[in-house]
Amino acid sequence: NNDSITYSLSFRPEGASSTTSTGTDGHGTDGAGTDGHGTNGDAAKSAAADTPPGWLPMVADVTDTYYSFDETALPDGVYRFRLSASDGTDERPADALRDARVSEPVVVDHTPPRLVSVERDGDRLLAAVEDAGNPLREATFSVGAAAWQPAAPQDGLLDGKREVLAVAAPKGAALVILKVMDAAFNGATFDLSSEAK
Repeated sequence: NNDSITYSLSFRPEGASSTTSTGTDGHGTDGAGTDGHGTNGDAAKSAAADTPPGWLPMVADVTDTYYSFDETALPDGVYRFRLSASDGTDERPADALRDARVSEPVVVDHTPPRLVSVERDGDRLLAAVEDAGNPLREATFSVGAAAWQPAAPQDGLLDGKREVLAVAAPKGAALVILKVMDAAFNGATFDLSSEAK
């Protein structure tokens, strides 16, 4: 006889239609067709059976309070995750209490920032860089294989999905490299040497 709590996890892309609620009323009503007292059948069910319409099952009957997965299995997008819990057992399925919670939107981003344009402004280059999923978090440049230096955003704060970055590169400078990274740690390196000539 095992009275441990088991967990099931499912997910759906943000904006996908679903008939389930985004939370519970604190009494076990989880929008999955139960009344909080196990009237939906056996407590030891598969992930698919424990998943409301519109949600995709990930894992079921987990007893650990920690679970991780490889997010690279998901394409870029915004997702919500639904965690359900049950204290039922195979011996006492009718006594099971169930509850569920839905996460805030989670951004999955595997795509690095891209270079939009480069313009000369006196002794510097202004490079417009944008990212589809997350704000930029780091921008540095190197001229002539020298040490990396911060590339200053024109608006004074590196916190947007699109930024114009100042690169100090006098005309004729050799080997001008710009390196950027977004908040999901996707990095990209751009060779601006041709623009510096």
